[in-house]
Amino acid sequence: MTRKPQIILKQISKTYKLYNSVSDHFIGTFLPFFRKRYLKFQALQDINMEVYNGEILGIIGRNGSGKSTLLRIVAGITKPTEGDVEVIGNVIPLFELGAGFHRELTGRLNIRYYMTMLGFDKHRSQEIMEEAIAFADIGPFIDQPIKTYSRGMRARLAFSISIFVNPDILVIDEVMGVGDMYFKIKSHEKMRDLITSGKTILFVSHSEKEVKKVCTRAVMLHQGRLIKDGEPAEILDYYKNYYKSKKNKEKYLDRQ
Repeated sequence: MTRKPQIILKQISKTYKLYNSVSDHFIGTFLPFFRKRYLKFQALQDINMEVYNGEILGIIGRNGSGKSTLLRIVAGITKPTEGDVEVIGNVIPLFELGAGFHRELTGRLNIRYYMTMLGFDKHRSQEIMEEAIAFADIGPFIDQPIKTYSRGMRARLAFSISIFVNPDILVIDEVMGVGDMYFKIKSHEKMRDLITSGKTILFVSHSEKEVKKVCTRAVMLHQGRLIKDGEPAEILDYYKNYYKSKKNKEKYLDRQ
């Protein structure tokens, strides 16, 4: 397989406005000439990166380091404040499972609606729907409104829909543990199939074992910046030593 960039990020930055209250947000949005009532939060700063076709890229970093924001930008859910994004192929994000469901519609109708939004024809939509329903294994609840589902049932259905769409690029954020133990085993088996099928995958996980086992490359983020890029084992070692040295430095400064 010829290696070529499938995701290209050039000088990507993302700034959020943090408001103290709903009224401050309203004033800031509709009356911009008033005094600023927000603080700026820099979620990402000057990210430059290329991800090649067939790569499985692990993204590691502490909470708040910018991992989820980066995935949202690649998936087209969030626009960067600055910089250019080029993504070649269709992207399916596997995070915030079930967030896009219509609560009043049944599980079956939600799948049908999602397939229509993705542009699948009637025949392919029916195939995906049957595969997803069988894999989710939620029984008669598939014909009940989503609002009657437990959180685990919504996650199972969303995961099942996403994996059968057959995307070019998968964006995965801490979703390997959805559902009960039986479903977790099925999920891991299906993910292994996707991982070995040559898909391009962006993978966020706090599990060192999963990153080493799954990923072909890894990057480390810290406070919105890309700190290091390389082999998974190298990046994980660097990550542990980075925060260990910072912690020791802070202890030393506290004693002064």
